[in-house]
Amino acid sequence: IPSKGQKIDSLTLLVPHKYGLERFDVLYDLAYAYMDIDTDYKRGLKYATEALRIAEKFGDSLRIVKAGRIKSYGFGRLGAVDSSIIVSLDILPIAMRNNYFDQLKHILNRLGSAYVLMAEYDKALDYYFQSHLLREKYGDKFELSVTFNNIGYVFFKLEDYDKALSYYTQSLNLKNEIENK
Repeated sequence: IPSKGQKIDSLTLLVPHKYGLERFDVLYDLAYAYMDIDTDYKRGLKYATEALRIAEKFGDSLRIVKAGRIKSYGFGRLGAVDSSIIVSLDILPIAMRNNYFDQLKHILNRLGSAYVLMAEYDKALDYYFQSHLLREKYGDKFELSVTFNNIGYVFFKLEDYDKALSYYTQSLNLKNEIENK
């Protein structure tokens, strides 16, 4: 299995030779790889931005949402929370209209996290609960544990420690069920 660095090197070599939607796919994979290794969010954001431009040029809704989601994540990691929110709110209706549930649950979670950073806890809870409902529909215990934890964090920030503890406990119980520490 190639290392992340080797994967990035291989993808980088492909960029000059790919056009159209094939180029999008390589750029998206590069953006994702840079976001995943936690070292170069600026470079990841650059690739996500170019991928988004290509997706918009071709009018490919799913690719627009995917590139927008990784771009929003990059902005968030760089501390540009306002930009993260703007991108997420731009792609949210596209994801909703096309029932891209897998993308939608992540967009909603990203918005929740962004609004926590802005100390807009009512909006954070709204987006986290929407994300939780989608995740509940598909029953992935790990993902449910994430949203329970996020909701618990908001209640902690609101100093509603009983509710925070309740959500944290639900998160922990699910993590214990799937043996994920």
